[in-house]
Amino acid sequence: MGIIKNIHNFFLKKTSSPFPHQQPYLIFGKELKEMDSPLFDDVLPWAGELIPGIKLTISDLIFLWVISRFGSDFNSYPIHLSRNYGITSPIDSVKKLINLQLVSEDFIVTKLGTDTINKHRNYIELHKNGWTTDEEKQCNRERHNQFLKEYSEWLVQTGEYEQGILIKNNLEINKKRDECYQIFQKGEELSKKKKYDDSNKLLLPLLENNYVDFHAPLYERIAKNYRGLKDYKKEIDICQTFLKNIQPLYGGDMWINVFTKRIEYANNKMK
Repeated sequence: MGIIKNIHNFFLKKTSSPFPHQQPYLIFGKELKEMDSPLFDDVLPWAGELIPGIKLTISDLIFLWVISRFGSDFNSYPIHLSRNYGITSPIDSVKKLINLQLVSEDFIVTKLGTDTINKHRNYIELHKNGWTTDEEKQCNRERHNQFLKEYSEWLVQTGEYEQGILIKNNLEINKKRDECYQIFQKGEELSKKKKYDDSNKLLLPLLENNYVDFHAPLYERIAKNYRGLKDYKKEIDICQTFLKNIQPLYGGDMWINVFTKRIEYANNKMK
């Protein structure tokens, strides 16, 4: 039977459809043929682009923002400042910002510098989000899933049945996980609008959903809702449940401090 199967697979491969085409990824309004880690292992292609209306490049603005956070404490500067934005010598690079009166010589951001950061904060937010907007992330996710769907079908056609079915099943799991996360995001939006009850009506059922893998943010948001409702007993209960049943899955001391602080605060409010 093994020989017959191999012959069958051979002829399948000979008559199979072409290898599926993967659409480019979108990032910062640009199309990239491959969206992989090497992009962020070097200076970003757009780091040197001038920001419209001012004399700063994107690198300059990110550097200005970093100075506003850490001042002259160079040891605290994030590694991506040099790796992704080419700021390898803060003392040399700051001269431009000083000449533009955005930073003082002792690495303190001026009012003009603060105003510049606030006016162009959209670039800071893009930096924080890997230079992709929510719309681009959604598009990239859809393109990637479409490629995986076509790839799984191609594998089945070429005789790699088990691998193709495995990818197809994983796609279904990821789809259900994404549906759960969309519910979580709606719950977060309601919570931030102080609609705590409505938020928890969406979020509490997710605690029993096997497709959820964002446990800590979910538990934390529910705890925040209980605090907003001044239901400190339930805030303590949800935090203790997380620490007992979920935190060990993360390992080490991840999230312990976040939830223990909540328990301490709630206990004090109940006294």
